[in-house]
Amino acid sequence: MDRYVIVGNGVAGVKAAEVIRQRDPRSSITMISNEKYPFYFRPQLASYAAGKITDAQITARKEAFYQRNKIELIIGKSVTKVSPGERQVTLGDGSAFPYDALLLATGCSLQTLDFPGADKTDDIVKLMTLEDAKRLRQKMKAGKRAAVVGDGFLTTALIDALLGGGMEVVYLIPEDRFWPDVMDADASRIMEVRIQERGVEVVKNAQVKEVVVKGGVMAGLRLTDGKLVRCELAGLKGAMRPNVAFLEGNGVRVESGIVVDERMRTSVKDVYAAGDVVQLAEMPPELPLINVRWLKAWRQGQVAGANMAGDKMEYEEYACFSSTQVAGVDLVAIGVSNPPDGGYKIMRGEYPHPELDIYKKLVLKDDRVVGALLIGDVAEASEVHRAIRQGKKIDEMDETLLRQMFDLSFPLTRYQGIVCPVCKLVMSISPDMKLGDTITCPSCGIEIKITRELLARK
Repeated sequence: MDRYVIVGNGVAGVKAAEVIRQRDPRSSITMISNEKYPFYFRPQLASYAAGKITDAQITARKEAFYQRNKIELIIGKSVTKVSPGERQVTLGDGSAFPYDALLLATGCSLQTLDFPGADKTDDIVKLMTLEDAKRLRQKMKAGKRAAVVGDGFLTTALIDALLGGGMEVVYLIPEDRFWPDVMDADASRIMEVRIQERGVEVVKNAQVKEVVVKGGVMAGLRLTDGKLVRCELAGLKGAMRPNVAFLEGNGVRVESGIVVDERMRTSVKDVYAAGDVVQLAEMPPELPLINVRWLKAWRQGQVAGANMAGDKMEYEEYACFSSTQVAGVDLVAIGVSNPPDGGYKIMRGEYPHPELDIYKKLVLKDDRVVGALLIGDVAEASEVHRAIRQGKKIDEMDETLLRQMFDLSFPLTRYQGIVCPVCKLVMSISPDMKLGDTITCPSCGIEIKITRELLARK
C-alpha cells in the first residue's frame, strides 16, 4: 500500500484526497493542517462572521467524510520540515510521517499593512481564516465604526462582514478606483456606486500615515493629508504570501510560490503542490504568478490527486478565472481583464448602461481573446473562459454568444450561468430549466433553486 500525505486541509487538499481515494481504495491518506477546524467553506467567512450562518453551515466536510474515506486528519499542528531524502514530513512536536507521495497545499497567509502604531492595539482585524471570522464576530459592535484599507475580494468580504455586523464602514481606496488590477474606470464606478448604496463611505486616493491609538484603544487612521478617519476597528489588508517557510533548504523550488508543472509536480520527485501556494511554471507574462481562488485550487487538487495515484492528468486552466460577489453583484474576471498597456483592443458593445448594474467586455490581443470582465450578469462566463483557454480569435467566437453579451435586448440562449453563492463557482444553467428547478454546484454540493431573477432574460 502507498502512503499519501497531504499538508493542508483546504479545498485543494480535500479534493486531492477524494480523487486519491476513488482511484486507490486501500492505501493510507494522512491530512495535516495547522488550523483547528476540518474543511470549511472559506468563501462563506463573511456570512459566518456576520452571524448569518452557523458552524454547521460553514463546515464543508464533517467527521463522517474523513471516516468514510479512511483519512487520518491531524488538525491544529504545523509541518516544520519536509525531508525528501527520508521521504517524510516532521511536525512541530517532533512527530514524523513517512510518505510515498506528498501534496503541499498550504495556501497563503494575509499580511497586515504595517503602519506606525499598528502594534499598539488589537483592534486590527482581517478575514482569511475561520479563526479570523470568530475573532471578528467578537470584535464587531453595532453602531461602531470601522475603516478598511486595501483592494481585492478579501477586502470586499471584510466589508460585507462588517456591514452584516451592523457597523458603519468607511472604505479607504489607496488609488483612484476600486480594484485597479481587475477593473477599468467604468467597471469600478459601477461597483463603487453599489458599495455606497449599502451605506459605505468611499474615500479615494487615501494614503494612511499611521494608526492612532489612545490608551490601547483604536481611535482612527491618520491620512497623509492630516485628516483623521475615526474608527474603532480597522482592516489593513496587505499582500498575500504563500506559506512556504517550512520548505527552506530541502530542494523544492520556490519563487513567488511553489513552482509546479502541468501535472502539479514540484522540482522534487513524488512531491506535488496545489492551490493558492502554487506558481505555475508556464504562465503568460501579463498574468499574475499567484492567483488566489477557490475554483482554481479545487481543480488543481483534482489534477494533483489523480497524478499522485498514478494517472497522467494535466492542468490547463492557465487563464486566471476570478468569480465573486461584491455588494450583492456577481463579478467574473478572466485572464487580462484590465490590460496594462495599449497593445490590446477592447470590445464592450453598449456598456456601461446607465440604468443597469451590468457591464461586459472582451479584451483582445492580435484579434485573439485574452481576457474578459462581466459584472451583474455572468451568463456567458463559462463559454468565454473556454474560448480564452482555447486561444480563439474574435472571428471564431459564436455570433450568438457575442449578441447575447453585447445586445441588451437579445434573449438568453443556451449560454446561461450563475455564480454559486457559497463557493463562487460559475455554474452553467440548462436552457430547459424551469422556475422552481434546482441546480447542484459541482464544487461545494449546495443546491440552488431557480428563481424568476435567474430566468428574467429568457
